[in-house]
Amino acid sequence: IVIAPSRALWFGSDEENKTARRIHCEFVARLKELGLKVADIREAFEEEDDPLKNYFANDGHWSPKGHAAAARALLRYLAAPENTVSGKPD
Repeated sequence: IVIAPSRALWFGSDEENKTARRIHCEFVARLKELGLKVADIREAFEEEDDPLKNYFANDGHWSPKGHAAAARALLRYLAAPENTVSGKPD
């Protein structure tokens, strides 16, 4: 499962960000508790100075920069030894 991070993690008041982060983290944790494989790309969006640059300015769709960050995160996820069987991605 690929978790696409919501702009709400970084857009709005500090309290709104805190709530969005709690929901995001609890959701990811619950999916993992259920034994599902989860690729959370939030950290990839936070690697540079402004995570909101991964979205277009006036809507919640990813910008080309966001798509590139997501692709890098998915590549790292698929290459991780714990996500492979017999040396091949699941």
